[in-house]
Amino acid sequence: MISPIEPKKILLISASRVSKDRLNSTPLFQSIQYIQDQVKLIMFPENLKGLPEIYNEHISHHLKENHDIIAFIHDDVSIEDSMFQKKMYQATQHKSIIGIAGTSEITIGKPALWHKMSLNEIYWSGAVAHPFQGGIRMTHFGTSPKDCIVLDGLFIAARLIDLLQNNIFFDTQFKFHHYDLDFCIQAHLKGLQISTWPIWMYHNSPGLASINDPAFRSSEKLFVQKYQKH
Repeated sequence: MISPIEPKKILLISASRVSKDRLNSTPLFQSIQYIQDQVKLIMFPENLKGLPEIYNEHISHHLKENHDIIAFIHDDVSIEDSMFQKKMYQATQHKSIIGIAGTSEITIGKPALWHKMSLNEIYWSGAVAHPFQGGIRMTHFGTSPKDCIVLDGLFIAARLIDLLQNNIFFDTQFKFHHYDLDFCIQAHLKGLQISTWPIWMYHNSPGLASINDPAFRSSEKLFVQKYQKH
């Protein structure tokens, strides 16, 4: 009798600015308690490093631990899908990179936000729950699954081997903004398949970047300059 092959663990990487003793109060940590089987979470407290620096370290390191799937997720995201593991395995059988919100068409320019880079909402895809007027509202962008060019960085997962074989890493010049857009464009230019997937999550944030924040504007300038060269 041949024993069934055990699926390899999904690795979740998250960086947080909260202290170590408060990590268990984050939405991500609390939600992961219900889906621990075959999921490993690594969180970095009191983080001041750029997200790409942390993410890149684990793209290389964790192949040795036999993780098929690596996911990068914000600490204020709560995973609300009881089928999370099954959907992750299913999605990455067909696609190299998946997320829960994105667009299939972009124009490089300002403002450099994934949903503003698309000239028409018909290209949007996915759904994310957000806080709204003291409650919760599901923001529905469009049909999912859908092939995309860029994904929202609140959650991006990938087949680890595909990233390494194609030398796909996060660009460390983008610290906290535009790292997600750049990562997806790199992968798209190398022919990797990128898609949204209907995995239900709650983002404990309005989900809006402050486009007038100096850090955002500085990062946006670097991003636009990089891709205007193409």
